Amino acid sequence: MKKFLISICFSFLIFSNLFGQNFGGGVTDFDGNTYQTIIIGNQEWMAENLRVTHYSNGDIIETVMDNNIWASLNVGLYCHWLNDSNNDIIKGLHYNWYAVIDSRNVCPLGWRVPSNNDWLFLIDNAGGLSNAGYNLKSIGTIQDGNGLWDSPNYASNSTGFNVRPNGYRDESGWGGGSNSYFRLWTSSLDTSNPARAIFWNGQNWTQNVYDESHEKMLGIPLRCIKESSNGLNQLQDSQKKIIKIIDLLGRDTDLKTNTILIYLFDDGSSERILINE
Repeated sequence: MKKFLISICFSFLIFSNLFGQNFGGGVTDFDGNTYQTIIIGNQEWMAENLRVTHYSNGDIIETVMDNNIWASLNVGLYCHWLNDSNNDIIKGLHYNWYAVIDSRNVCPLGWRVPSNNDWLFLIDNAGGLSNAGYNLKSIGTIQDGNGLWDSPNYASNSTGFNVRPNGYRDESGWGGGSNSYFRLWTSSLDTSNPARAIFWNGQNWTQNVYDESHEKMLGIPLRCIKESSNGLNQLQDSQKKIIKIIDLLGRDTDLKTNTILIYLFDDGSSERILINE
């Protein structure tokens, strides 16, 4: 029996090592919600969708239940899936893009909404466009009683990212295959149509992921990524032009070390960078 238990433990260690799951230290948002985090490549991501109702400075994020009002406002908003807070743990809250890019930061201090470049780096480290969905999605199906996806679900969750299906909210209400698709925001605009912003998605029946764009009032979940520890290098590699640098209170500022600053780019996006060099 003892030999059998040792064999099981050894097999588990091999299994974990093969798939390279590397859990981070976790993070807590302004509301006190705690999130497991996962390290993929040199990025640390939330392994759960955000469900905070305040910006990181304590200001309340507005919430709207009426679909027409939701679609008509160009301020940061959140909602519960189907207006039911019981869905928050599984699906996270749904945010429009105005909340995503608000300078008060929807993510916890030290964290930010990922840019499209962040997502591309993640996907490259999760098997590439054709396989990242397989490695990022949670496993199991509703039909077999061991998951949240419709069947078939081509997934291994080998990265530990554990992305679950969610729907969307737009001017027509709730939709979008809430058990067959995931959609997660980026902080980046669609450069071919600045009225739209980019998100990433995948489905239960494929192993791939792909990006799309939509009007900014779309309500979908998001994940946060930890601030870069080498923000200067990250900015120098960027193809976007910096038009302004502000602090967390929205004030113009100069470059300062050991400080979180907000960089505003010419494509309308923003990134929160920890400068420690």
